[in-house]
Amino acid sequence: MSERLLVRLHPDDSLTWLSQDAGGRAIAGANSGAPPPEALARARRIVALVPSEQVLLLDTPRMSAQRTQFLKAVGFALEDQLASPVEDLHFAIPERLDAARVTVAIVARDVLRAWLARLAADRIRPDVLIPETLAVPAGSSGTVVLEEERAFLRNSSTAVACDFAGVPQWLEILAADQADAFMPEVRDFRAAIPLRLPGKVGHYHARQRDPLAYFAAQLPAEPALNLLQGEFAPAHRGAPARRLWRNAAALAAAAVFLLFVYTGVDCLRLSRESARQDAAIRKWTRSPASRAR
Repeated sequence: MSERLLVRLHPDDSLTWLSQDAGGRAIAGANSGAPPPEALARARRIVALVPSEQVLLLDTPRMSAQRTQFLKAVGFALEDQLASPVEDLHFAIPERLDAARVTVAIVARDVLRAWLARLAADRIRPDVLIPETLAVPAGSSGTVVLEEERAFLRNSSTAVACDFAGVPQWLEILAADQADAFMPEVRDFRAAIPLRLPGKVGHYHARQRDPLAYFAAQLPAEPALNLLQGEFAPAHRGAPARRLWRNAAALAAAAVFLLFVYTGVDCLRLSRESARQDAAIRKWTRSPASRAR
């Protein structure tokens, strides 16, 4: 039994996956394609990473400590920053609203439905769906992850995905945001020579391997934000609890049935005992000995 199965949905709709044990260690390296049925059956939890370019992450003040009220208001509060109508978008927030500011993930409903349909085509029903950038650690000085055609940048307040042409611009934005504190650690998963990046850079890890294993190692056991909430919450998530309730109901029904059977049998026994005693009394009263008295 694996503790967690991590599936990555790439922009071209291809998949990679790996399994982790209870300690968060990858059981093996990343595998191309969809996980086989036995890997899906062994997983206690399935987490899917989706293309970050389709998910907008915004930081907004906490308008209410009640999740339901916050979700009702957040779309209209952020409307000026959105390119699509609010009714076409899905908003996801953390389970607990403890901080003064809240990270909100926004994705088009049609895009989210398409992702779920793509995963379902390979019998993958995720418990958690998050953008790839949330698997990149913010760190104390920021992190840059480079792949063959894409890059991910994250600091304490911003998480973005872009192509290589956009990396210099985003580095400038993040550097301005953190001032002198921004010296990102760079993880370069390309086979090419190290990329010359503008500004100050911390440790540069060149020619890294297996980006999915790296993402898996950074993900907490319970990601802070899950796109699968509200109308998109997976129906199978409550299946174990429903199964327990069904079992309890079946046991209760069996107990009631046995009680009725026991009561019926006991009543029959008492009725027969009473009839036997009545017969004995009648027999005794009709006997010569009883008349002689």
